Amino acid sequence: MSSERNHTMTSMDKLITLSQNLTNTYKKKIIALTIALILFTKIGTLNILYILQYAECIIKLIIFQKRIKYASSTAIYNTRVHLYDIDFWFHMNNAAYLRHAELARVDFFIRTKIWKQLNKKNYSLGFIALNIRYRRELTLFKSYSIHTRALFWNELELIIEQRFIDPNTNFLHTIVYGKYVLIKNGRRVKQLMNNDNDNVEGEGLYLIKFYEKPLIVSSGNDTERPLIHVASTESITSSQNGYIEHDDGVIEPELVAQYGDNEEEENNELITRTNAFDNVYECRNKIPRSLRIWMQCLEQSSYESTRNLL
Repeated sequence: MSSERNHTMTSMDKLITLSQNLTNTYKKKIIALTIALILFTKIGTLNILYILQYAECIIKLIIFQKRIKYASSTAIYNTRVHLYDIDFWFHMNNAAYLRHAELARVDFFIRTKIWKQLNKKNYSLGFIALNIRYRRELTLFKSYSIHTRALFWNELELIIEQRFIDPNTNFLHTIVYGKYVLIKNGRRVKQLMNNDNDNVEGEGLYLIKFYEKPLIVSSGNDTERPLIHVASTESITSSQNGYIEHDDGVIEPELVAQYGDNEEEENNELITRTNAFDNVYECRNKIPRSLRIWMQCLEQSSYESTRNLL
């Protein structure tokens, strides 16, 4: 009886010890899981999906995409709505639009070699503002194209337009405007050192060859002359002078003079400075009214923020 009792006690001790070990193990696992959860929510982890999407974008550029010779051209980035893009309603979520728009901008900048050309003079671009309008949702596995182009630029700033378009119907689902400013040595360039109004080629964003050739026509004496003279386009964010607003809401440079038979009109004293588009780097695009207003709002917001910091 005594040996059986001892054997029973020994078995009970083993069970108790095993139970305590399991309890301690579970406690350690719970503590470790709690710590991991806190670290994950407070610190986060590497965004593996973001890295893989960038890698896919670069691989496509290397293998399939051709270089865009002139920076005023449109780059088309083809993709579709994936499982990791959707929300609870199986629509592409708002943040996914921004992520894919960023990849399309990377595609544009690499194919046009804008980054490479600016880097030659130690310039870079800083992304400072974004405006997005959602017109119609994109559903799961829906294919679409992002059309990216430079809509407006001067020596110091660049506005990129991106359109999310259905390749089958050409319907515009979403439109994005992004603003870049010129950066040098980690600081925004507010004024170029050699900002000569008569010779701005090769400074800032005017390093870039946006067009194949100047906007010119042939006159009767077989000499080439600029097609139009327009008022200064120094910055549409700070002034409305020199622009005409049409009934359809389009803002375009004011037509000051046009070459023809009337030389007095060409030499009008009111024309103090003209940009003849006899170059390949100045912007020739018509500026939508909504974009001009947005740019003016950015300037006002920047001014107000500066005042609040003083």
